[in-house]
Amino acid sequence: MSKPINFRLFQPKFWFIQFLVIVCLQIKITSAMPTAEQSQFYEQLAIFWAPVILQDSDSSNYRADYITKFNYDGNWDGSDNWENLNSFSLPAYVYYWVVESETHWFVGYAFFHPRDWSEICTTANCHENDLEGIVLTIEKDGTTFGQFLLMITVAHIDFFSYIDAHDPNSSKITNGQETVDGDIQFTNGIPIIYIEAKGHGIKGDNRWENNGFPGGDGIVYYYKDIAEEPESGVDLDVGYDLINITDSVEGLWPRRYDFGTTFANYGAFLGNTHGANAANAPWGWDDWNDGAVFKPDFFSDPAHLVDEYHDGFGTFSHTYIGSSFGNVIESFHPYLTNYDRTWTFKIPNASQVLVDFVSVSPNQLFGIDTMLGKDTINVFDVNGTLINEYSGEIQNPSLVLAGNTASIQLISDAATIDWGFYAEIKPTPHMKVDSSQIRQFLPINQTIALTRTIENLSAIDLSWSINEQPQVDWLMITPSSGVISASETQNLSINFTSVGLNSGVYSTTIEITSNDPGQGKVDIFVVFGVDTDGTFIIDVDDNGKVDGLTDAILIMRYSFGVRGNELIQDAVATDCNRCSVESIEAFLKLVFP
Repeated sequence: MSKPINFRLFQPKFWFIQFLVIVCLQIKITSAMPTAEQSQFYEQLAIFWAPVILQDSDSSNYRADYITKFNYDGNWDGSDNWENLNSFSLPAYVYYWVVESETHWFVGYAFFHPRDWSEICTTANCHENDLEGIVLTIEKDGTTFGQFLLMITVAHIDFFSYIDAHDPNSSKITNGQETVDGDIQFTNGIPIIYIEAKGHGIKGDNRWENNGFPGGDGIVYYYKDIAEEPESGVDLDVGYDLINITDSVEGLWPRRYDFGTTFANYGAFLGNTHGANAANAPWGWDDWNDGAVFKPDFFSDPAHLVDEYHDGFGTFSHTYIGSSFGNVIESFHPYLTNYDRTWTFKIPNASQVLVDFVSVSPNQLFGIDTMLGKDTINVFDVNGTLINEYSGEIQNPSLVLAGNTASIQLISDAATIDWGFYAEIKPTPHMKVDSSQIRQFLPINQTIALTRTIENLSAIDLSWSINEQPQVDWLMITPSSGVISASETQNLSINFTSVGLNSGVYSTTIEITSNDPGQGKVDIFVVFGVDTDGTFIIDVDDNGKVDGLTDAILIMRYSFGVRGNELIQDAVATDCNRCSVESIEAFLKLVFP
């Protein structure tokens, strides 16, 4: 007869250390987190909600029910994990990731076993590699780590949903497209999950802590920041450590295109013992009969998954503002037929964003690859305005959107499908400067200084520099280059000198270049008029003389809006070099725009 698990085991001595780690790290959190601090906070969030794992074990092969990491055997080859089970230690690791929307955090955990097994194996009931998991929906309620609302678990090809029936917020979650399957149990605020032996499907309400493990043997894993190996299939205090699934060294996500070694294809692990390539990564998880929820929603679009499944969330945003894997929107590869999905990503402190479609797979040359003329990718700005439409094979397009939000829509028909897309949404420097023409008049041998301001509207440093085309001696601008910090400004001193100049009209263009991809270069046209006696009548008809009966009349008429033949009638010198209506209007427009 199975015995209840002593409840004191849910208060391991390491709990205090776990709490201490969180408190120490928490000091570094700020309201507008840069990428490094955001990643650190996601780790804290994963630690805070890291579940207590009740792992059932079977005495015919205890080790096959130990959780560990994919590369427990020192390599990333998926085709030898079954064979190496008894040749290497099996320290306990759990993969995690976080996706953040405006209103919620979605915290995912994945649990790896080298085998999905049975006493008698066939290609139908056993396979190499086994990764199943959970995702927690955490409401942002003003506290540091939020309020639990919902847990969805993976058990083979089915997902199951659990709420906290004793909590007034979680208990508001109701059936939607899917039913609520049960009531989750907590200990010291930590959720408890139950992993079956052999097949390793995960449930949320088995209550083995009350009734004992099936058959009486099992393992209890706690997050301890250290990876321990069970002493046997009956061990009630084993520590596990967390691995960021996007970690460049230990993570699975950076290897998602490593076909032929770690993966057989996108989302499916390579495995050749019994059922071939039968285990899936989180971006390959899918419930076979849950309607409009597909791969990779569990992993990268959990707001869609959760909102499709259930009602009762109250304020619920589908706009993402961060994730463990970055500001990324990526389709499944290949994408599905009859598909219509829009993903929205917001960078809160940005004033403009760069949507950069990138080829990230070694075998894929294009950032966008859809069936030409049949399947389309549409990009929308913060106002929902369609900015661009793509179809076909496009290498690595990018575009800059005003505002802090980008939405990408993928629409496919019922015919043949293709690879899809991968896009990074990046905040960009954003330069603002008055580009209106500068007109300045001076008597000979005078100087004057004007001011123009460059403003950085973004949360990223703006690098800029100035050039004149053509270079002139009568204009000097200081400073001529620099870096403007986030939301700061730089005043430019624009200095004119007429020393050594003859009477006349001079011009150049101030070119301000920057790392703002939305404009890159801003041109400011400069007109400088120099006159001997300060009357500022210039030689309009270009006959080498300034005449009050010709040039002054032309200027006066132009200033009063006179145009065409009436402008030049009886007001152009007979020895003019600038004589036609068109040339005189163009010159006066340059000087007096």
